[in-house]
Amino acid sequence: MNTSQNREDLILLYEVSVADLSYFKTQQWNVTNYAILLLAGLVGAGQLIGAGSESYERIALAILAVLTAFAAQVVVGKLERSIGVRQRRLEAIRPRLGERFEQLWASADKGKEFFHSLWFLRVAIAFAGLVSVWIITRPLWH
Repeated sequence: MNTSQNREDLILLYEVSVADLSYFKTQQWNVTNYAILLLAGLVGAGQLIGAGSESYERIALAILAVLTAFAAQVVVGKLERSIGVRQRRLEAIRPRLGERFEQLWASADKGKEFFHSLWFLRVAIAFAGLVSVWIITRPLWH
C-alpha cells in the first residue's frame, strides 16, 4: 500500500473518530436529559396517586426511580469508555499525519480542564434520583 493511500486512510479514520466523539458526547447529554425527564415523570405519577395511596405503589415508584438513575449512570459510563477509545485513537493518529499537522494542532492550548462534564452529568443524575425517591416516599414517613 502506498503512502498516499495510508495518509488517506488515516485522515478517514481521524474524521470518523472525531464524528464519533461528537456523537457520544451528545448522547451522554441526551441520556442525562431523558433520565431526568423520566424521574420527573415518576415524581408526577407519585403526585397523581395521591398521599392516601398504598405504600407498595410508592415503593414501586421509588424502585423505578433508583433503576432509572442506575441505568442512566451505566449508559453514561459506557459512552464515556467509548469516548476514551476514540480519544486514544486520535492521539495515536496525530503523529502519523505529519509534522505540519502536529504544529497546527499544538498552536493553541485549551488549558487544564478542572471540572469534566462527565462529573456534572453523573451528579445531575444522582441528585435527580435522590430527590425523586425522597419526594415519592415522603408521604410514607408521616
